[in-house]
Amino acid sequence: MFRTILLASVAVVALAPAVARAGYDHERNGLYIGFGIGGGGDQERYQNLPDDDGAGGVGNFRIGGALNRTVALGLETSGFTRNDDVPAAGTLQRSATVAAFGVTVFPAQNGFYLRGGVGFGAVKAEYRDAGLTLSGSDHGLGGLFATGWEFRLTPKFALGPQVEWAGVAVDGDVVKSVGWASLTAQLTWWW
Repeated sequence: MFRTILLASVAVVALAPAVARAGYDHERNGLYIGFGIGGGGDQERYQNLPDDDGAGGVGNFRIGGALNRTVALGLETSGFTRNDDVPAAGTLQRSATVAAFGVTVFPAQNGFYLRGGVGFGAVKAEYRDAGLTLSGSDHGLGGLFATGWEFRLTPKFALGPQVEWAGVAVDGDVVKSVGWASLTAQLTWWW
């Protein structure tokens, strides 16, 4: 999964300049709102259990404002979830989320960007089997880093791919940390 995300990000960065020449100018002033959806893989580290990894769904949301054409500040969120069937038992659903103060930088003043943030993170697990539900959650430090490209479809709307790495350091009784890498389609409105 990580290899696929890396290859996709290299392809996006290599092809993006040619596609971007045909679009609108990258005007960034005022507020923005955006979200993304896609998939990825996680790595879960436990205190007294074997580490685990798997594939799942990813979603994110962001809102903020541009300081100028190259820097924007805002609230960045990212969440990962996956469901695993437990043989001869039930279903185990795991999720992790990050809510962070983030900075987005557009170094070349085109569609390419780097985004990062640090803030709050939470993890949750829920086991279900024939009417029985067991759940637990914990919280800790969360962070994220992303890179991608905005393709302007209108002067105020952009669509593009994003590669993101996010994680939560819990260091709780059961879970130590959860980290995930993802490839998502991003939609962003500027006004």
